[in-house]
Amino acid sequence: MHNMILPVFPIVAVSVAFLFALIATPIARRLALAIGLMDHPDTHRKLHREPIALCGGIAILFSLLGTLVVCLMAYPAFVSISMGHMYEAMSLALGAVAIVLLGVLDDRFGLRGRQNWRGKLSFVCRSSLLALPSIQSAYLDGEPRDTRNRMFL
Repeated sequence: MHNMILPVFPIVAVSVAFLFALIATPIARRLALAIGLMDHPDTHRKLHREPIALCGGIAILFSLLGTLVVCLMAYPAFVSISMGHMYEAMSLALGAVAIVLLGVLDDRFGLRGRQNWRGKLSFVCRSSLLALPSIQSAYLDGEPRDTRNRMFL
């Protein structure tokens, strides 16, 4: 069954992500307009002439997470395969959520570059801790070790 699904799976995933993005982008734009997350043009650095909505990261994150859920539900066989990579997936998802939230805070309150950079570095370091079971050496004391079902936090 895996051999039949595998060639089509990327096409399905990209199609689902595209559909989610088509749906989420106008919603995120309306949200940005409603709560005032707009980038206004200035004479120094910005090239646009009219205000632009700033919630694109939320639409992309929704598309990514929605695609992941739909693909895992549509192809249950991949759930068992994916469980072996659960920590990597969790760390990537949590890191993506944290960075999008930091982006929204930056858009809303205008964080300094230093604060934005420190926040992103902190989120990346913390979310990568979830992947430690997979990152650590596969061989301890010369024996192969399965770390998929262990969490070191």
